[in-house]
Amino acid sequence: MEQKYCQSCGMPMNEEVYGTEINNEKNKEYCIYCYENGAFTQPDLTMEQMIDACMPFMKDKGMDENEARNLMKNCLPALKRWRKEEPKTRITEKNKMIIVGKEIRTTNKDGECIKAISELWKEFSDKKFGDEILNKTNPDEILGLYCDYENKEFGLYSFIIGYEVSDINSIPQDMTYKILPSSKYCIVTAKDKIGAAWSYIWNSNLQRTYSGDFELYGKKYDGIENSEVDIYVAVK
Repeated sequence: MEQKYCQSCGMPMNEEVYGTEINNEKNKEYCIYCYENGAFTQPDLTMEQMIDACMPFMKDKGMDENEARNLMKNCLPALKRWRKEEPKTRITEKNKMIIVGKEIRTTNKDGECIKAISELWKEFSDKKFGDEILNKTNPDEILGLYCDYENKEFGLYSFIIGYEVSDINSIPQDMTYKILPSSKYCIVTAKDKIGAAWSYIWNSNLQRTYSGDFELYGKKYDGIENSEVDIYVAVK
């Protein structure tokens, strides 16, 4: 069964905490704390006020307040209650890919991935690891690869920053490579907030294969407002 998240506060849900309609039927989009008897429990709540209301619970889980706020600011805009527009998506197919780069192992639990992935991006940039990777198929496209999932998005997974290459004859020291099989992908285009796009993906009905998903930072991305990143999600 796919994990459901409240489309108002982002809380992971099960049947015990589903919201309710007027006829007492379960609503599988919102939790009982946000939606009851066919209406939002706090209809005038803003997204910023929702973040404030969630802070005590996230801090009880051991999260740093700044990290928790950043997580919610990235993820809440993609939830149905707050989403201003649907992200652009399209389907494509890609042949086998070889990706070489720097790898870490992390998890989404309690927002651990935010700090770990941010630190890897900084290290990759500061130490110019990209310059060490040879045989790039496209030097203008850096990839952020999610692979080797332990339990879909709920357990540990590997995150690799690197490039697609034509062969694996010259892998730099302390780097690794991954071979992605030929796959069909749903491309979700993210503007500014990568976390919001991933939140949309997690809450979508995509039939994911978890064979390897990646963010592509190409010519449309320059790190400023309205930059675009394409997220390739492997699907059946």
